[in-house]
Amino acid sequence: MQFTKTFSTATFALGLGLAAPLATPLMAQDAVAPEAQSSVEAAGAQFSVEQLTAFVSAALAVNEVDQRYQAQVMEAQDPATQQELIESANAEMIQAVEDTPGITLEEYMQIGQAAEADAELNARLIAMVQDAQGTAPATRTE
Repeated sequence: MQFTKTFSTATFALGLGLAAPLATPLMAQDAVAPEAQSSVEAAGAQFSVEQLTAFVSAALAVNEVDQRYQAQVMEAQDPATQQELIESANAEMIQAVEDTPGITLEEYMQIGQAAEADAELNARLIAMVQDAQGTAPATRTE
């Protein structure tokens, strides 16, 4: 898997690709304090290399959860079963972030939001993910 698009809060909150129905339950976890929100929105929000490295580790862990649940959610015929799977996936994704050393769920969401708004930070995170996965950077066609 390669990360070639912009990081977004929803994308990272959902494990980099789970279906849109997962957004509602997990986004409730995105209740960032107003003062923290304003600092994320400030131009050039700064994060340490350690925070970004922890973010990438957490995002990769979240992606592993996503990979386990994605097909199950899509194949589930019953809406109640789908909801149960979504809730289980969300709980595991949150736990994956919380189990990652060096980052809190709030920091994870802040970095995801900042990457959504800051193309330079987004590019840096994509490069870090690719490096962590041992993949070559994607060719840019802007």
